[in-house]
Amino acid sequence: MLQNKLKIYFGVITIAVLVGFFYFSSSVKAVNSCTSNATGNWNATSTWTGCNSVVPQPGDSVTISSGKTVTIDSGLTINQIVDLTIAGTLTQNNTSTQIISGTLTIQSGGLLNHTANTTALSRSVNFSAANIDIQSGGSINLDGLGYSGGSWNVSGNGPGAGTVIVDGGGGGAHGGNGGNANSSKGFGGTAYCSISNVA
Repeated sequence: MLQNKLKIYFGVITIAVLVGFFYFSSSVKAVNSCTSNATGNWNATSTWTGCNSVVPQPGDSVTISSGKTVTIDSGLTINQIVDLTIAGTLTQNNTSTQIISGTLTIQSGGLLNHTANTTALSRSVNFSAANIDIQSGGSINLDGLGYSGGSWNVSGNGPGAGTVIVDGGGGGAHGGNGGNANSSKGFGGTAYCSISNVA
């Protein structure tokens, strides 16, 4: 079996085709079909319907509904969800690898991102799935979510940091643009990495 692995740090997208040890049949049925019925944290039961009164568990199929934002909390992994469909927004608030045994689908209008970083790499989009389907109109957008901007006469944080302009420095860039300084007088660095030329 070929397994697509998607790993993103500040917009650095690495898709590697790996030889897997397990075959995930498309005929495997999920235990529960969980759907977000509210904006909230992944590990909050109030976020979900169809999950048998709990949060999604290994073997479940999960849909993030249009207009809803679900956050994967710090330190949480959603390992071994069968299929994950994103029609709303899914935000990762950690750097842990999230393992989907079936297909990760981002539908039109769906967004996968991570919470903004500050001075250190503490959040990223890091998913591994048997299949990845980013449909027309779906996106992984990390613009402005890299390292934070600086302050008075201090450059921004992280590699590719923006320059100081009088009283503020822009944030670092990689695959996505860096954040602007709080003063709005320093601008974030420009993205310099691509999927075909990973730096």
